[in-house]
Amino acid sequence: MDTPNSEESNDSDLGKSKMLLERHLRIKRERRNLLTTIIGLSGGAIVLSMSLLAQIAPKKVSIWLIIVAWCFLGLAVLFALSFLVRMTRRSMNFQRELEQMRGEGRWDPRPSNRFFLSSTPPTRLEGELGAGCLFVIGAVFLGIFAVVNLLAK
Repeated sequence: MDTPNSEESNDSDLGKSKMLLERHLRIKRERRNLLTTIIGLSGGAIVLSMSLLAQIAPKKVSIWLIIVAWCFLGLAVLFALSFLVRMTRRSMNFQRELEQMRGEGRWDPRPSNRFFLSSTPPTRLEGELGAGCLFVIGAVFLGIFAVVNLLAK
């Protein structure tokens, strides 16, 4: 027998779980946007440096610097892409599991539900941090290459 207190508690749990799910989805969206930005910047830096190589470095002094820069920028792209694929796969598994439980009538919307614990915690930034660091290191090597070659003219 439900008491008014238990109904309020259920409504409160439902509201908390809805708020938690919305926050989780918003953070995942923001993480995805950050990773795609890193991919775009890294790819753009590689293409731009390749197309301007003859103007920046006609003598091609310290060519190893640009090769190292391209490697780091390429790794940033690969790292971000692999993390995006992993995030997408986890989201698809989460959705599939959720739909299956709803179909079986086992859906429990409380925050203690294992759905909220099964996916990546929204505060972990291993993909963004790794890809961002690789991008910054690649950009630094690219800048050093440009300075060295501009001073060698």
